[in-house]
Amino acid sequence: MANATMRLGQLAARTVSKKKETKEKLEACYHSLQKPAQFNGRVRISTPYKANADMADQLPTERTDVQANAMDILKQMINVHGLLATDVRAQDIGNTQAKADVKLRDGTVLIKDLSIYSIMGGIQMWTDILAGISKLPVPSTDVTWVYDQTRNMLTSKDDVIQQRTSNVLRALVLAEATDRHPAQTQSYTVQEPVGEYRGTAFTTAVPAIVKKELEDLANEMLAAFKEARETANSTTQLEAVNPNAVPPDVAYFLNRLKESWDKFVAANSVTASK
Repeated sequence: MANATMRLGQLAARTVSKKKETKEKLEACYHSLQKPAQFNGRVRISTPYKANADMADQLPTERTDVQANAMDILKQMINVHGLLATDVRAQDIGNTQAKADVKLRDGTVLIKDLSIYSIMGGIQMWTDILAGISKLPVPSTDVTWVYDQTRNMLTSKDDVIQQRTSNVLRALVLAEATDRHPAQTQSYTVQEPVGEYRGTAFTTAVPAIVKKELEDLANEMLAAFKEARETANSTTQLEAVNPNAVPPDVAYFLNRLKESWDKFVAANSVTASK
């Protein structure tokens, strides 16, 4: 009978879910360990307590129960880590086997049998490149541009007319003059055109049509790598991983922990209890 198998993508999805679950469980364990009082208990029987006074008050019986077991919490933490490690390690093994071709929409194979690690790196790379392209400046649409091969940049096709302005002092009348008081005014400045001059504009900004083509091309590269990732995850078959399996190193540690605890219990046990 053939061994059961699962796709790498299935294991990856389960690992993501288990990481979240593991984080929540470990946080609960750490939270419990920060409350040492819950690991301790005591019983006070109804007898006079020792006091310096000649007459001692009679106190009622009081009991404080232990609310949590420190060793149980430790075992839970170890088991939670171990169950996650089982899936993570199996996924790592699958990643070493997973490969796929990186292909464009027209079927052109850019890279053949690329490993999943390099595919993931390619996704990050083209994501970053696409972000850089999106931030490229574009030339002003108020000017008609041509490419100047000598200067290796865009230059204005026609002369660019720019207005020259000058600050002119004005007075704002706040109150008209009367036969008793002069007018109340407030000075302010305005920029008024005093002439114009012609010139040539230059820019190394990227024409909008070129920027759009670059964005489309980078998006195609990114899509090709994402498709390769899906192919690798869906076609790579692994031996099914038991989600409740404890890895050997964790099992070994738990066995040694049990031996240590049993040894302590055997040497320090008492039969009487209150």
